[in-house]
Amino acid sequence: SRSGLNAHATTDDVERPFKCSICPKAFYTKVHLNGHANIHSNKAPFKSLVCSKAFKCGRLLMVHGKIHSGEKQDKCKICGKQFAC
Repeated sequence: SRSGLNAHATTDDVERPFKCSICPKAFYTKVHLNGHANIHSNKAPFKSLVCSKAFKCGRLLMVHGKIHSGEKQDKCKICGKQFAC
């Protein structure tokens, strides 16, 4: 949503204390870091209920779901994260 995009904008310049030990990414919470760990593995536990696609990250599945629902998406100009309108 537009409000989700606006709320996200305030977090792009906040310190991210939870650092990935494999890549340079860092996160606000340990939960987000743990979810990110799937990116570095062969796991893709987030599966679309509409098609056969599977994703390593729940956020990517959520963004993918907008394809099926036809919702428009806004994109953060800083990091590229997408939000449904």
